[in-house]
Amino acid sequence: MKLKQLFALAALSAMSIAGVGAQQTTQSLQEQIAALNNRIAMLEGEQDATQSQLRESGIKSFFDKHMRISGYIQVGYEWVEDNTSSFYVERARFKVDGDLWRDKLDYCLQIEFASPKIVDAYVRFKPMTQLNVQLGQFKIPFSIENTEFPPLKAEFIEYPMVLTRLVRMNDVCGIASGGRDIGAQLYGSFFKRDGYDILSYNVAVMNGAGINRTDSNKSKDVVGRLMVRPIRNLLLSASYMFSEVPIGDNPYADASRYGFGAMYDCERFIVRSEYVVGHTAGVDAHGAYVTGGYRFKESPFTALARWEFFDQDKAQSGYRQVNYSVGVDYQPLKYLRMQLNYTFSTFNSDAPNMSGINLMVSGIF
Repeated sequence: MKLKQLFALAALSAMSIAGVGAQQTTQSLQEQIAALNNRIAMLEGEQDATQSQLRESGIKSFFDKHMRISGYIQVGYEWVEDNTSSFYVERARFKVDGDLWRDKLDYCLQIEFASPKIVDAYVRFKPMTQLNVQLGQFKIPFSIENTEFPPLKAEFIEYPMVLTRLVRMNDVCGIASGGRDIGAQLYGSFFKRDGYDILSYNVAVMNGAGINRTDSNKSKDVVGRLMVRPIRNLLLSASYMFSEVPIGDNPYADASRYGFGAMYDCERFIVRSEYVVGHTAGVDAHGAYVTGGYRFKESPFTALARWEFFDQDKAQSGYRQVNYSVGVDYQPLKYLRMQLNYTFSTFNSDAPNMSGINLMVSGIF
């Protein structure tokens, strides 16, 4: 009897223990399932956030590569002795550019709103370093400064007189197109060394009528430029432009130019000089400039100086102007630049000497 009672008691104890274990196992499984559901929900949330970030990154990557939007506004104040005292809006540019196909085909559209017009509009096919093609409206490949120093990079507010008067910025032949024209060019470079090219070239055929207009005669301008960089910091250039433009009653008046230039640019200072000669309807003009700049170490300041001359008619006196300029370039932020220039001008005519101050602020986006 006692043996049966012991067996019954053992059986009841085992059943009790099994019930408790089962209850605890069920409770543990429920807790694990709940934890797994929470983890799944968390992972789904992270996945949604990641997909959103990828979409945003993809959109940003697309625009950075295929449709970059940029621009700048340049405003200022100019005072010239016995002549000018005025605030002005120099430029208000909006630019869209980007890649069209595998870094081999790209485009650029730049619009000026200060005096509304299309400034740049071109496509480029770049199959290889040695040979590329550009078609549309763009900078004439003449001189160093015209193509290599756009307004946001040029040290002084105004371009040198010789480039302004002989390279289609405000040319003595009557074309004022910011150094640009419509046409096509081949360009390329050879002999790469330590990240730079020793030899580069440009050959362009252009209307010779300026921007945003068709050709005014059947002749085409032919422009060629050769640039040599014997060492990283030194650049030498030679340019030639054959041109026939309508002047007065002559629809094919000579407006050819040639020039030479050199630049030394290193971390702390830059020196650049160019000389240009122009033949315009039988009148020979020439001019030159020397620009120097010193970049202060760990500072947004650059000190500048420039000497330049332009003689509109070499055969006669009274057409020569010499400018002596000093300036300060201050860029405390990537998107903000301030320039202050002082210029003293002399003339070999009866015109009195003249002084001028120019202050310009650039906002960049």
